[in-house]
Amino acid sequence: MLYNIMVRNEYLDICKGIGIVFVVLGHIVTIPYFHELVYGFHMPLFFMLSGMCLHLKKDFKTFFVKRVKSLLLPFFYFSFLEILFLIIVKRNFSISFVYPEIGHVLWFLPVLFLSLLLAFTGLKYLKLWVLPFLVVLNIINFKNLPYSLSVIPVSATFIVGGYMFNKIPTFVKNKVGHKLVLLFLMISYIWMVLIFDVRIDMKKSIFSPFLWAIIASSLGFMSIFSMSYSVRESIFKQLWIWLGRNSLTIMLTHFFFIEIIGYILSKLCLNANFCMVLLSVFVWPYLMAIVWFINKYCPWLISKK
Repeated sequence: MLYNIMVRNEYLDICKGIGIVFVVLGHIVTIPYFHELVYGFHMPLFFMLSGMCLHLKKDFKTFFVKRVKSLLLPFFYFSFLEILFLIIVKRNFSISFVYPEIGHVLWFLPVLFLSLLLAFTGLKYLKLWVLPFLVVLNIINFKNLPYSLSVIPVSATFIVGGYMFNKIPTFVKNKVGHKLVLLFLMISYIWMVLIFDVRIDMKKSIFSPFLWAIIASSLGFMSIFSMSYSVRESIFKQLWIWLGRNSLTIMLTHFFFIEIIGYILSKLCLNANFCMVLLSVFVWPYLMAIVWFINKYCPWLISKK
């Protein structure tokens, strides 16, 4: 998208803010069709947004070192913390935690790291030939790789798609036009997911049926990006920007609080749906508190200075 860097960053932060809210709710809410609609876009969204932030002017070494610091170091830090949580709190740690999967959401970091390396290298050296190269990788369909690595050809495709989307000029200039585009994209996304019975779970490398799943994910991404235009004009703009800028911390910590608060609520013998609503609300003050704590006392956990 062709607009100045500050405005662009606000749009991207708002998109990440919306995305991380749906990531959290996707792990709590069990309403019929909600899971399909949320999983259809929430993780593809983050890969496409990463593509929009991709800069090819850097040399590979600089790019590699930066991504190691921003993605792999937090991965190792939070893997250690989650192991401690399992040993001390849940007391049920086993080797299955570290192989073939690790944690609930930690898969995202190594997959994003390797996908970015693949997309960066392909775009920088193969140029547009990166597209047929990724098509071949997706056709090969690497199965049963540990740590969700089988999804890398698809996630790299999302990143390349986000990079190319960022080059498209903005044609719709007025608020009414944006709202009409948003309505069209949202209806198209919901229709495609429900009518074609699209199933997406990036952690499990599920994209069924494959072509419609990729198209649906792209429509979901464009819906959220279009939505960011309206959110940027709302009184809650700063809240969404804050959520976006702290989305990594929320991504890596929300499951701790979902499990702890969910366990407490379950012991109160409340109605399951009522517990789901309470959990969806009560988890946020704790997430905001942990974001504040990490940003203030240990920003190195998420590679912040």
